[in-house]
Amino acid sequence: MTTPSVDALPFDVPAPLTPIEQLLVLADHYTHHNDAIDTFRLSYSSDPDLGAHADSAQRLAHETLAAVKAVQDQQLYESRELIDAVVRLKQLAYLSNEAALHLADAREALTTRPAATGSTEPDHPNALEIAGRQVRLAGELTALAPQAAVESTTASPGKCADAGPLPASQCRS
Repeated sequence: MTTPSVDALPFDVPAPLTPIEQLLVLADHYTHHNDAIDTFRLSYSSDPDLGAHADSAQRLAHETLAAVKAVQDQQLYESRELIDAVVRLKQLAYLSNEAALHLADAREALTTRPAATGSTEPDHPNALEIAGRQVRLAGELTALAPQAAVESTTASPGKCADAGPLPASQCRS
């Protein structure tokens, strides 16, 4: 079977993002996530929203690890800056995962009901306060993520001295 020409394709297939583009998109996703957390108003009926925010934080952790893999797959010269950027990205993934856990804890605080009474109010009298604390912690964990993702883009291209971007196979350590 022959491969059809590019002009014969019925639709455009977007080119995959470069690692730098992927990091910039990741920074944008973190910004949207943080904005959503900052503007979130907690109430006793917030558990679906908390679930969505927890899922968002978990997706960000996965996206961050995918960005790490994309950078590592480039097989660039491992400069100190690149190593630091990869470590920073792995830390972001960990912090995002922890944020997801805090948001899940907040949701649980609001949804745990006393079994015997059939009450619609949470079991703990300070449930809203406990959930609020968890949401604040989650927001603090990802607050600096957009900046860190953008800063990681400056270290992504491998460089050999001042020769410019080169793959690791062309650099000498």
